[in-house]
Amino acid sequence: MITAELPDAEWGRGTGRRQWLWFAGPSIFAAVLTWVYATPPGGGDFLLFLAAFCAWAFAGVWWLAQLAIPKTRVAKLLMLGPAVFALTIGLIAADVPLRLTFLASQPALNAYADSFPGHDADPESVPVGRFVGLFSIDSAYRESGDVYLLVNGAGFMLEQCMFVRTAGGHVLDPQLFEPEHLTGDWYMVCED
Repeated sequence: MITAELPDAEWGRGTGRRQWLWFAGPSIFAAVLTWVYATPPGGGDFLLFLAAFCAWAFAGVWWLAQLAIPKTRVAKLLMLGPAVFALTIGLIAADVPLRLTFLASQPALNAYADSFPGHDADPESVPVGRFVGLFSIDSAYRESGDVYLLVNGAGFMLEQCMFVRTAGGHVLDPQLFEPEHLTGDWYMVCED
């Protein structure tokens, strides 16, 4: 039963088990969309970005509507929406979705990079078209011992993002790329 249906019920006094969902539901939905968008390196598909943006806009309007209702204006749960927003932005800014997904996928990425059939003499891209771990790998190639795995749907707009496993622990040339170190010999790079 919704608390608004109860006579003389006060918001914020534990009058409903799912009361928190009324306040934070739209923000949680928007946070999940944003998390899914931020999982691929460089961000995901533009349509997913647009869906997350619209979900946050709806969550903001929902929160403002709750402010306008006198019964809900005094509820402590009213701060759940902004708290979910702040937590989501903080986690995205720290690359937590990408890093957690990469850590879960690292054994599969290592196994694929070890078994990659490419040769240094032929740096042609080999179409992969399958999931390696939790990432959809579009193509791969080997150059100077480094294995480049191009992630399908990664990079915002005209960017192409990939994972690079360096050979022998050398660091990628920062003049060619702006590498972001992930773990061990793994880097993430994005090209315009």
